[in-house]
Amino acid sequence: MGFVGQLCRFIVNTVNAGSGALAVTIDGPSKVQLSCREIEEGYEFTYSPSAPGDYLITIKYAGSTHIPGSPFKAHIEGSIAFSEGHKFFADTCYKIQKVSVLLY
Repeated sequence: MGFVGQLCRFIVNTVNAGSGALAVTIDGPSKVQLSCREIEEGYEFTYSPSAPGDYLITIKYAGSTHIPGSPFKAHIEGSIAFSEGHKFFADTCYKIQKVSVLLY
């Protein structure tokens, strides 16, 4: 679960995954800018949804193979708040979910 305008974060653990391409997409009621950075245990992804609702996080490895549990559902609550000049204001809140890539 997350909140509109707040930073959401999840980690894809690729330590024992071997070589292969990792593809992550997020579909939902609003577009999100998905950011990624490499960390010791794999990759950390962040995004900030701008509308409430359910978002589907699809994670594929080595082509078109979904990792176990993908797609994942992230429920986002809240409403869009505007201020002068129609700029968004939000506090930052981190929710961390670890996802392991297991190859069979």
